[in-house]
This record gives sequence, C-alpha cells and structure tokens, in this order.
Amino acid sequence: MNYRKAVADAATALKRGEDANWTLARLTYEVCGPPRGSGGDHTSGLTRLPTLEQWSKDVAEASGRKFGSFTARLYRRIWAEYGEQTSHGTFATSWADAYDAVRGQTPDERMSDFNLRRGWENASPEAKQEALKTFARDADAAPALPTVMSEAVSSDQAVAGEVAKAAFENATPAAMDYAYRSNTNRKAFNEAGMRWYEENERKREQQTQSDPVLKKIDQARAAIDLQEWVDVTRKIMEGRIDILLNQILPRLGSLPEAQRDPLAMRMLLISAVKDLKAALVPIDNLIATGEYDLDTFVKEVLSGGSRG
Repeated sequence: MNYRKAVADAATALKRGEDANWTLARLTYEVCGPPRGSGGDHTSGLTRLPTLEQWSKDVAEASGRKFGSFTARLYRRIWAEYGEQTSHGTFATSWADAYDAVRGQTPDERMSDFNLRRGWENASPEAKQEALKTFARDADAAPALPTVMSEAVSSDQAVAGEVAKAAFENATPAAMDYAYRSNTNRKAFNEAGMRWYEENERKREQQTQSDPVLKKIDQARAAIDLQEWVDVTRKIMEGRIDILLNQILPRLGSLPEAQRDPLAMRMLLISAVKDLKAALVPIDNLIATGEYDLDTFVKEVLSGGSRG
C-alpha cells in the first residue's frame, strides 16, 4: 500500500460524507493497525505505521475537513468491531448503529450532553443554583458532588468561603463533631469564636454607652457577672489550694538558697505570686474606691502588682 495514495483516498472518502464513512474507517484501521487487544491483523504492508495523530492530521490537511485523532480512533474501533461485510458486499450493521454502539451514546444523548453544557454556560446564577439543588437530589449526580465541591474549594477561596458557610448553616451535630476532630479546625473555630466575642462586645459597648438606660442595665448585669466570677474562682482556688497544700508543698520540702538555685525556683515562684496578686488588684480598687479605673489597673499589672 502506498501511504500517500491511502491519504488521498481517505480524504476523498471524507469529502463524500457519511456514505464513505466505512471506507474511512477501513483505511484508518489498515494504515494505523488494529486497536490494542482487538486481535486483528495489520494488513497495510507499511514498514512503519503512522500514529493516529499523524494520520488524522495528514487526512484533515489533504481534505480541508476536520478529522481529529479522537475521531480516527473511533473509526478504527468501528471497523475492528463491525467492519465485516456480508456476501452481498454490504455491512451487517448500519454505520449509524455501529457508531452509536462504539461511541456509547445515541445521537439524542450526545445532543442532550451538548445542550446541557451550553445551557449551563449561559444560565443565570439563579438558574444554576436551582440546577445544583436538582443535581443534589439526583441519584446519578449526587455521589459526585463532594468531589466536585472539594476541587472547587481547593482552587477558589471565595468558593471555599461560601461552601463552608452553607455547610455550617445546615450541618448536623454529627457533622460538627467530625469537623471538630481536626486540630486545624479546632484552632479555626476558637479564633472565630474570639472574633465573634470581640465584635459583639464592641457592639454592646457602643450601645450601652449611647443609651443611659442600657448602661444602667449593663452595670447591673456586670455586678452579677462579677459575683459569679468571684464565686467560681473561689471554688476553683479551694480545689487548687488543697492540691498545693497536700500534694505540691509536701513534695517540695523547702526552697533552695538563693545562691544555690540553678533552676531559679525561688525567683519564678515570687514572680508567679506577684502575678496572682496583680490579678486581684482591680477588685481591691473597686471595693476601696467604688470605681473601676482601667488606667490604674494597667499600671498595677505592668508594675507587677506593687502598690504604695
């Protein structure tokens, strides 16, 4: 077989349209060889078989028509599976049926896929949202949604934010427990909690400062909160002091002399006690003066809790 003649014949077949598809399929099979695993024989006689890419490129250039390697591979498979002719020189299967069988879709199915892609590309955001809801309820589409959303989240931070927001709004307790197992998630949750608390405190302070009635109510609530804090702290300290007196100090025995204290235990303990006392300075000042002075509190803390 002469390769250039084969290219010319294939180009002629491509020009003739669908009636010559069988010829184009045969030539592709003969020139490029049978598909792997088909068990067919190579009959072209060419010493060097061209690739499907090279064959399809040469045929397309010679004909001036589109003929890609995907189509060439499809045509070769059609000939391998349905190229046997009857004794009357006709094919046992029509070209359309053979094409649908190898391609795996009917013309209607292929058109539906095409229309779906085009429709999605041109759909409004609202229509896309409704379509996603439909996909989520579809038995075929739903299993793929987690993978698709994971890829989208990985590639787009804006998408990640919207997906996370929607996920948490609809999350079950079990889903929240699962998410909280991750150290990274726990850290993010705690940071988000602090931001939420600080933002709400800022808003509350603005509201109470601008409204005398709200300010009085907030002060009453603060007094109750302080009482609860003192009560809880006392209970905690009682338990901690018991541990100090009955477990820690008996094991410690006595502190080493200052000049023989390589671990600086005495210095660390003195510093810790000062910090503990400094934490109670604001309450002492409140009881003594009836006022809470933030500036005084800051100075006390920075000075290590010492008072004149």
